[in-house]
Amino acid sequence: MRAFPKLTGSNPARRRNLALAVLAVALVAIFLAVALLNGKRDGPLPWVLGIVGTVAVYALVGALVWHGDARRFSRMQRGEGVLATWTVSATEWNRFLELNQRLDREGKGGANCLDLTAPPDKGVEVVVSDNAIYVGGEFHSIEKNATVVVNATYMEFRQVIANPNGSDYRHLFRFPIAAGAQPQAERVRRAYATAYRIAAADPRGKLYIALGFAVFVLIFVIWGVLEEVYFKR
Repeated sequence: MRAFPKLTGSNPARRRNLALAVLAVALVAIFLAVALLNGKRDGPLPWVLGIVGTVAVYALVGALVWHGDARRFSRMQRGEGVLATWTVSATEWNRFLELNQRLDREGKGGANCLDLTAPPDKGVEVVVSDNAIYVGGEFHSIEKNATVVVNATYMEFRQVIANPNGSDYRHLFRFPIAAGAQPQAERVRRAYATAYRIAAADPRGKLYIALGFAVFVLIFVIWGVLEEVYFKR
């Protein structure tokens, strides 16, 4: 694989490290707040504890998510799992930007989640792996249940994340296919379709989902106990 270009968008490793730093500070603040409360429920400290506790939960979730993204990005940088690479010329990129704006206005499948801010002076690099995409400096993780649609000059990754408390989250990633890269795009589509069939037949997938759900339930149970002990009057 050719030399991997630099990441110009948000670096998932930096986001993870920032979330871990916030989590560490929040945990120290919680420890100090609990020590200062000493069983008391009056004053502003219980409310401070509540705010800091909420920050700690969000920081933990963010750190876990961005750690997964960072691992996928490092894996892509090493060339592992890469399915396709191509460079979009400035002419192709500008033509696609016009097409993308029209498709977004039509609302077919939703708006594109990519920022598409890469300068096309030297061409726009595209890298697609078996669990992520890199388009002009932007990196995004892609799950195995994503639907890949290949058109004549562009392709789409359509991803649905289940939300038990309301409408599902729908993410659409649309980017151009360079001239001559159509066979690579088709290979990506077939690879994701095969990976989805294998994942759907693997019982471990449901086990991982259940374990993740159990972790989140445990977090909220612990938070409920803290609320009952320190916040109720």
